[in-house]
Amino acid sequence: MVKWNKSTNQRYYLVEVAEDENFTTILDNYNKLETTTNSQEVRGLTAGKEYFCRVSVGYDNEVSAVSNTIKITLEGDEPDPDDPDDPEDPDDPDPDDPDNPDDPDNPDDPDNPDDPDNPDDPDNPDDPTAIANIDNNEINLYASNQSIIINCNSEILPAQVMLYDLSGRLILNKNITNNQTELQAPYKGLFIVKIKSSKGIITQKVTTDF
Repeated sequence: MVKWNKSTNQRYYLVEVAEDENFTTILDNYNKLETTTNSQEVRGLTAGKEYFCRVSVGYDNEVSAVSNTIKITLEGDEPDPDDPDDPEDPDDPDPDDPDNPDDPDNPDDPDNPDDPDNPDDPDNPDDPTAIANIDNNEINLYASNQSIIINCNSEILPAQVMLYDLSGRLILNKNITNNQTELQAPYKGLFIVKIKSSKGIITQKVTTDF
């Protein structure tokens, strides 16, 4: 859990987590992730690896400069060489053992989701669980002055909303759980809105006019 001091008159915070202190490799789920609280739980990190986090503050018409960078390290247990269930133990029936037929990376494993001959492979067109496009009827997206309003059906929630400019630069990344969400555009112009959920992905364009 990352926490920071509250700011006065803020509308939201934008959280960034990266693998390097120059923020050239930012984690997808934490690339200007929007939150309204002064804390954020960070998941999906590798134990023992060092990460870097910074925060900026969003006001009515502007976004502040980024904060000082802090380091994040997820601590993990040291492997016990005498533990038969230790995944580093060569005698452990480890699912990640390349000689184990149940290894998910083993091409002979019938449950391997990445096996091109496996009907459950997410890249297999015959896979019923493959990610599809969200129907346009499930999303109603429009601009109202500097706000971008997103109305969506409950069936696609929760979802992740990403706002890009026309150059492809990510401006905002936000998780949504409500049927209606309002995004604040940083300036007048044409934007690309991408919505991703377990049901699929949809991309639409919208123009704001202050």
